[in-house]
Amino acid sequence: MTSYIKTSDLASKYNLSPYKVRALCEAQILKGAFLKNKVWYIPSPVDEKAVFEYLKGKEKNYTLVDLANYLTFSLDTLKNWKRLGKIQADRPHDLFSQGYVKKLAKLLNNKDNDLQKKRRNKNAIHGQEVNQDYIGSSENLKLGPKLVSSNKVTSDRSLRLVLSHYALALFYEKKGILYNENALLDFFSDNKYPEFLILLKDLLLDKPPSSSELLNLKDVLSYKISYIKGEDTLGYLYLTLQDLSLRKKNGAYYTPLTLTHSLISCLLDRVKSFSDKRIIDPACGSGNFFLGLLEKGCSLDNLYGFDLDEISVKLTRLNLALYVDDFNALDLKERFLIDNTLSYKFLKSFDLVVGNPPWGSIFSKEQKDFLKKNFTTVTGDSIESSAVFLEKALSICKDGGYIALLLPESLLSVAKHNKLREFILDNSSISFVSFLDMAFENVFCPSVILGLKKQDCGGVLGCKVTEKKRSFEILKERRLTSDALTLNLDDKEYALLDKVENIKNLTSLKNASEFALGIVTGNNALYIKDEPFLNSQMVISGKDVFKYGLRESHRYLEFVPEKFQQVAPVRFFKAKERLLYRFISSIPVFTYDDKSTLSLNSANILIPNHPKLKIKYVLAILNSGVAAFYLSKRFKSVKLLRSHIEALPIPLVDFKTQDMVIKLVDELLLKGSDRLELYLKLDDFIYSLYGLNKKESKIVKDYINSINNFLEATS
Repeated sequence: MTSYIKTSDLASKYNLSPYKVRALCEAQILKGAFLKNKVWYIPSPVDEKAVFEYLKGKEKNYTLVDLANYLTFSLDTLKNWKRLGKIQADRPHDLFSQGYVKKLAKLLNNKDNDLQKKRRNKNAIHGQEVNQDYIGSSENLKLGPKLVSSNKVTSDRSLRLVLSHYALALFYEKKGILYNENALLDFFSDNKYPEFLILLKDLLLDKPPSSSELLNLKDVLSYKISYIKGEDTLGYLYLTLQDLSLRKKNGAYYTPLTLTHSLISCLLDRVKSFSDKRIIDPACGSGNFFLGLLEKGCSLDNLYGFDLDEISVKLTRLNLALYVDDFNALDLKERFLIDNTLSYKFLKSFDLVVGNPPWGSIFSKEQKDFLKKNFTTVTGDSIESSAVFLEKALSICKDGGYIALLLPESLLSVAKHNKLREFILDNSSISFVSFLDMAFENVFCPSVILGLKKQDCGGVLGCKVTEKKRSFEILKERRLTSDALTLNLDDKEYALLDKVENIKNLTSLKNASEFALGIVTGNNALYIKDEPFLNSQMVISGKDVFKYGLRESHRYLEFVPEKFQQVAPVRFFKAKERLLYRFISSIPVFTYDDKSTLSLNSANILIPNHPKLKIKYVLAILNSGVAAFYLSKRFKSVKLLRSHIEALPIPLVDFKTQDMVIKLVDELLLKGSDRLELYLKLDDFIYSLYGLNKKESKIVKDYINSINNFLEATS
């Protein structure tokens, strides 16, 4: 009887894209392949000669879309790189050769590559990666690199066999039974442990291992593995052997052991006991959260899990079977499902919802239509999967129950998640939050552990907040709006911000200023030179902007706006006076310019036109400690957005008082030797304009001193 394989298996074996395999099928290069229900079935063994002959005659040429899919970068990013000259097509018709693509992929795998140094989105390199922070056992950690370097695990079948073998090895290790590379074959024959056998058969898709298969994998089945109770070693192996691009596409970033323990500890602090709690992980992966919960006294009978990744769910079942002494395989299969949490219709609710839902998943048009129809927080086509999972978690949680999820920090403040924050405030109280910064390897996005209690409009009183260098409890109720959930403030800091926002005679730059990006050339290598040339002018970037000063740049540009990809109207560059500021900065960094200095888009332009505010007075306020404190605490962003600047409350004082401020500003702009002393003197004066007393001023000073030396902020 002829057996068949999937396009993904063949694609993996020959390093082809799935659509290229489909093309081989459609061209009848793969004899006997047939299409059924939109899925190609390919006879096995494959006619390798035909494949190689075809590939030899038709070396892969990549379109920009192909390249984006292969590298798992966004198409917009690659378009931008192409415009900037960072990547260049080396074949006619804007195509990229296979050799060029492989070199590019190798470059991107280097963490120090220039292409990605300034990208802050999730890492998108191609290939396998060893995850050293997923488990704690040093011996088992050594196994991952060995399996990767063997180059033997190249197909779905070989992956399942390897995972099955090491699952059995852990089972035997726990029971004190010796095992070898043939143990799996013998296990299927003797049927001594039928419940565990059911789970292994399930992982192998009911196709028992053959002696020839195990012989082919002999080298990778001979390594030692140690059973560590509560440790997801199987998940580590699967994670290590999975292609990183696939994980990126699915939004799958597995949780390091330390974060798993942190989340469970935060939750246990609130509920005190897990013993009687019905708990679900809606995106359970291979079950590492379940293992942590079992360690803390949870009952296996009260655990439920969902995931779309078939292998992950089957590893979850095996992990749980390994942890307990007595289990029922069919019961595990009924409670840990390969299914979509977002579309599943739950008949019961849960006491606790925990886990690390997918971030940045890619949805099809049909999926987007479904989500728009069924989720109140979804607006537009830009859908963040973690946000949708959070809404689902709240909908399946019991009243009075808790949700504890690992999430992108952006959900707390970014404008597009306004509806989600409104949903949170209407349906829960915020019980705890831990700010983790860049907690995930290769995920350049700050994250949080967010704990919610399901109840109507519960507020934030009693919320426990943890940051890297401190922790505190919110002991006074505060106003929270859907604009941003400002939780990184203790009660004194919140009172201070509240005071700043409610001083007498305040104004702002909203509707009273003009903003513009600096120049986007589209190809810096072409337009920007290191030496002056005919008709050129000096051009600066954000790193050249300091408080009250510009660093002389050694880059030059001929200002011909029509040649550039994007440029503000010329009047912004020719303005009699204006402010320049760093776009990428954790605090505001502004300077004054009256020399029509050219700037790239990392140094943006602000022209205040408020009738009651002089430009250098505005400069002093924006560079003040109060502004740094307010903007970094209120928005907690590495980018200084227009909306942030417009939100800053500005004391509306008479021109005489403004002139007193401007006198100090002018001295600072002259770059005298006592700049720091002048700055501190000016800052003290600005504290008084905001009506801050000594204690309140000290709060600001202590914070600013910890992140900034006043005059030369970091980029």
